[in-house]
Amino acid sequence: MNFMPLRRHAGKLMLAVLISAAALTTQAQTGSSAESIARNATIKFVGGENDQQSFIVSYPNEEGNRFNLTISDRTGNKLYQATYTDRNFSKVFTVPAFEDGKLIFSFRDSKTNSVQTYEVNSTFKTYNEVKVKKIS
Repeated sequence: MNFMPLRRHAGKLMLAVLISAAALTTQAQTGSSAESIARNATIKFVGGENDQQSFIVSYPNEEGNRFNLTISDRTGNKLYQATYTDRNFSKVFTVPAFEDGKLIFSFRDSKTNSVQTYEVNSTFKTYNEVKVKKIS
């Protein structure tokens, strides 16, 4: 009897559960401008699948200023970079899931030159359960 498909399915299910249950923390660092402190971005983990993790990223931008969003990995490699002018920016981003990973979300307001940086730390653990049962 081949248990590989069952094992693979169970492994994917367990990975999804662990990703969902992973403790993700964010720490905000804001620029010196009072305006940047009043506008805090929010980053929420919404799940993961197939070695990917997804986040809802929101950034209040009532004045419609141009801002840059950069997502980097722990080594500083840019995974995503774009410029937006949305007044109520909210978008889902899917990025690779790294084992014991760290992601950096950075928002730079072009008008005020203020920067908000958020660090997201995630830990993924693989859990294999094997049961042996005597059947005869």
